[in-house]
Amino acid sequence: MPPLSQRLLAEWLGTFALVFAAVGSAMAGEGLLGQALANGLVLSVLVAAYAGVSGAHFNPAVTLAFCTVGRLAWRDAAPYCLTQMLAAAAAAYALAKLYAGTSGTTLAAGAALAAEATPAVTVVIGEALITLLLMVAIYGTMIDTRGAGGLAGAPAGGGAKIGAFGVGFAVATNILTLGPLTGASMNPARSFGPALVRGDFALHWCYWVGPIAGALAGAWLYETTLLRDAPHVEADQD
Repeated sequence: MPPLSQRLLAEWLGTFALVFAAVGSAMAGEGLLGQALANGLVLSVLVAAYAGVSGAHFNPAVTLAFCTVGRLAWRDAAPYCLTQMLAAAAAAYALAKLYAGTSGTTLAAGAALAAEATPAVTVVIGEALITLLLMVAIYGTMIDTRGAGGLAGAPAGGGAKIGAFGVGFAVATNILTLGPLTGASMNPARSFGPALVRGDFALHWCYWVGPIAGALAGAWLYETTLLRDAPHVEADQD
């Protein structure tokens, strides 16, 4: 496993790029499809680029989920999450400065907030569900190596796994599904950056509780059922 300093740098760079693209596409006036593509494409590239270094979490909910199932040491949880939050804040701040004075364009456009009439419980449940689906996609395309040849038990080499693109496609699909209702953040850091820069934390707790609950449920579901009989590499405890 790479040293912590390298892993944190990868998490900072990846989270910054993800939030920059996600928030920036909304601030640029892209519609729902454009925002979904921006999120999905950039995440696909970032996961492919940094998965071998840090695991390519870019998301405190994913980090905490991996800690709970033993795929990341708990001692790394705080450094990972803090790095992700700082990178998200830096990306939001950079966008606010770059778009300063632009008529009709504000950071609020990219804050991934719920529709005005959406109750908090709906935001929490919606964010939990789509983050659960994201976590299952992460496991199925990036962690579970079975079926790489096609069907379960088939020899490797068939190329059935789509890896990083599976994660990006899952995020894009979730945005198209619940973006108009909850904002489809799925990521506490992605919500934290714009909230901090704007100084507006209305319903912000929903974007921590929902994604973390969903990620924990998704990791537990895949780890204890679909991966129950598969080899499990424990977190490095050195």
